[in-house]
Amino acid sequence: MLKADSIAGVNNAILDLSYVTDSVQQDSIGTKAYLMQEDAGIKVLGQKKWDDWDVLHEGYFSGSPYFHPELGASQGGVLGLPVPYSPSNDNVIVGLLLSSFIVSVISASYSMEFIFRQIKGFFYTPRIVADTTETATEIRFQNVMVLFTALHLAIVYYLYEYLQCGAEFIFDSQLGVIGILTGVVVVYFILKSILYKIVNWAFFDKKKNEQWTKSSLFLSSMEGVALFVLLLVFIYSNMTVQKMLFYALLIIFSVKILTFYKCYSIFFKRISLFLQFFLYFCALELIPVMGLWGMLQVTSDYLIINS
Repeated sequence: MLKADSIAGVNNAILDLSYVTDSVQQDSIGTKAYLMQEDAGIKVLGQKKWDDWDVLHEGYFSGSPYFHPELGASQGGVLGLPVPYSPSNDNVIVGLLLSSFIVSVISASYSMEFIFRQIKGFFYTPRIVADTTETATEIRFQNVMVLFTALHLAIVYYLYEYLQCGAEFIFDSQLGVIGILTGVVVVYFILKSILYKIVNWAFFDKKKNEQWTKSSLFLSSMEGVALFVLLLVFIYSNMTVQKMLFYALLIIFSVKILTFYKCYSIFFKRISLFLQFFLYFCALELIPVMGLWGMLQVTSDYLIINS
């Protein structure tokens, strides 16, 4: 009996030992598999770079309908309409007009006597021109006001092209476009002045030429002042582009009428010379104006983006 009991005990011990061995082997196998999986995971994660990590599609809650729920939802609200262009909100246009106003006021303060003298004697042509002399400073500041007349004409044409014709220019900055247009108008004034000097030097005396030069400077300066007032009214009121263009043409036409009268009163006082005067005026005033319009159109064609 003792022998049988001892044998049975030994068998039970062997069975227990084999069970423990199997469990240890299974635990070691499981631990090894887990370590292999963890090592594989580490290797996979190690192969990825943070720059390539797709945050939107990978995460702890991947596959859940609550993972990034905003992606499937439609955006609420209504798209807003862009604010329409308004010259009153254009800092470039307003800044140019403000600068021209300041410089024009300074110029007028230095040439006030010249302006009053021209207004007083505009409809009266003195026989002795030497009695009405102007200083070089007054003439210089009158030229500055003519320069700003060219600027105002360029702004009027720019607004016409941009607002009425819907033109898109190749320059992002408006200063470039307005600067080029101003240069075209300045060239027009210079060429017209040279042409007047050549023709008047050939046919008239020095005193009449000086009187005409001063009158021409005065008329061009007043044209710039009238255009400045028109631009202010257009920018800070509900005036349409068509009305602005109409009034601008009316100002130019009025200046041409006054130029017509002044030119006739200085150079042509006899009715018998009216035909010669008409040809003179058309050649030196009307044709250059049409040439200016053509130059502005050609220049704008080069500056506008053709779609």
